[in-house]
Amino acid sequence: MNTAPMTTTAPLALALLCLSGAASASTVGTIAWDNGERIPESIASLHALDQHDIAQVLLPSLPADQRDAIRAKGGFGAEYALCNRLPPQSNGGRRGVMGLPVETLDITNPEFRASMTSGQLAMLDAMQQSIDDGYTLPQACYAPDADPHFVEAANQLFQQSLQNNNPRFQGSDRWTSTATDGPGILQGDPITLTYSYVPDGTFIPNINIGVGSGTSSLFNWLNGIYGSPATWQPLFDQVFDRWEELIGVTYVYEPNDDGVNTNQNVGVLGVRGDVRIGAFNLQNDSSNGGTLAYNNFPNDGDMIFDRDSFFNNTSANSRRLRNVIAHEHGHGLGMLHVCPQNQTKLMEPFASTAFDGPQLDDILGGQRRYGDNFEPQSNDPDNPPHLGDLGVNGFAIVENVSIDDNTDFDFYGFTLTAPGEVQITVSPAAAAYQQGPQTQFCNTGAFTDYNAIHDLSVFLLEGQAPFAPVGSANATPAGGTESIIVDVFQPGDYVIQINGDSTNSIQRYLLTLFIDSVGQCSPADVAAPFGTLNFFDISAFIASFNDGSASADIAAPFGTLNFFDISAYIGLFNAGCP
Repeated sequence: MNTAPMTTTAPLALALLCLSGAASASTVGTIAWDNGERIPESIASLHALDQHDIAQVLLPSLPADQRDAIRAKGGFGAEYALCNRLPPQSNGGRRGVMGLPVETLDITNPEFRASMTSGQLAMLDAMQQSIDDGYTLPQACYAPDADPHFVEAANQLFQQSLQNNNPRFQGSDRWTSTATDGPGILQGDPITLTYSYVPDGTFIPNINIGVGSGTSSLFNWLNGIYGSPATWQPLFDQVFDRWEELIGVTYVYEPNDDGVNTNQNVGVLGVRGDVRIGAFNLQNDSSNGGTLAYNNFPNDGDMIFDRDSFFNNTSANSRRLRNVIAHEHGHGLGMLHVCPQNQTKLMEPFASTAFDGPQLDDILGGQRRYGDNFEPQSNDPDNPPHLGDLGVNGFAIVENVSIDDNTDFDFYGFTLTAPGEVQITVSPAAAAYQQGPQTQFCNTGAFTDYNAIHDLSVFLLEGQAPFAPVGSANATPAGGTESIIVDVFQPGDYVIQINGDSTNSIQRYLLTLFIDSVGQCSPADVAAPFGTLNFFDISAFIASFNDGSASADIAAPFGTLNFFDISAYIGLFNAGCP
């Protein structure tokens, strides 16, 4: 690379080189930037995103040689010699990162082209032409034995298409309109997606990634493996049901599909699904073990399979097929490939059967975009999810839920049926692991503790407006567990509120609620509100005394209600609550 322009870089270009790394030291639990990394919407703080947006806006105003030099250094702000940042080999990354990889492959290089098959070259050249024509490419899934050099070259072209042609990963990488919900849905909002199977003969247009066009033969292909749709369609149902259990998306099977072209027609209730599923023999992929399927990004969720022999293995309830379905739909939800390839994440670029369905990283990506499956009800303190009518020894557990951004507040209600010691615990429920953008060998990523993203706090509130506080806890920093233990003597409705901090990212947590026994504050505390001695207690004792109730016989001689009982009660009352 010609580095001469870097020696005479104007102040603006130098600022762009240093700008996007400036906030990493002060961002809690979020980012370690590195050469080749773009700051992701899904993890970065608002401060970091603002800086990166400034860099992105200013970059086009530079002379071409300076723009090229900055990009050659790894994107916006990746020159560590000038910025004194981390060394290039650390290769930090995050979900949704879309910078050019460190290991750059030149598809025009004669040596590289000689190492590719004619089919692989045809696909790569078609992708490059599509980028030049202004298209944004979909992302594909690859068989475990696919050529990693081809996969990396395709991935670099995919990333280039996002950078050049309206990137999707900054806030627009999720569904904003569906057939059921209509337009206007935002980050963190739950949605409903419909899915349908395109009839055989449906035309699948050329989407400019070198796999050509064709007519769908999904039914013919899968019937040949499974016998009938009654056997293979439930496998798709299982995948969508599992995603629904984990994130804030509801899936509805649409039995109709009018057979119009895929990849360009939105879902319409009663006509076709938001997610349409088809298959054909991909061109330039005649050798099995290459591209298995591709999927469009929102708001187009169409999923197209290659009729590959990889899927003939139906062991473990057809885990090969189900994991590819789940992976492809991850793209259809707005997710990108992640590394390292260690068979721990569904969205790794190569298919794996080491696990079944979405894993932790995939769940975090899904809930970040669509919330958890208690939303939107858990956002409403007036009608929160009800955890039950709970007395002494009653308990409730809420898991796989999250604070998905810096504006999310979660509420859960319960009814206390008797006085009790209310014990509430909120704990981070994720993990620390490596995760980063796709690279040539998919063996890199930044180590991040996803248990330490938000500093959680918890409140116990009375169950009706103005929701007066009964107890609260915020004693530990990000990553810590918060606990409330408070005696509540008044039965009734209560609300638990859980807050995060100002970090614009996701924190998954576990909520536990347990009711232990608690005594009344003293023997004189005989009437609600319990825990306070007042006129209601005196009135209740007098009523019991006048009725001849044994509960008022608290002093000798026992068996007779007299002045000694009244005197004993007055003494207990005057002693107050211990």
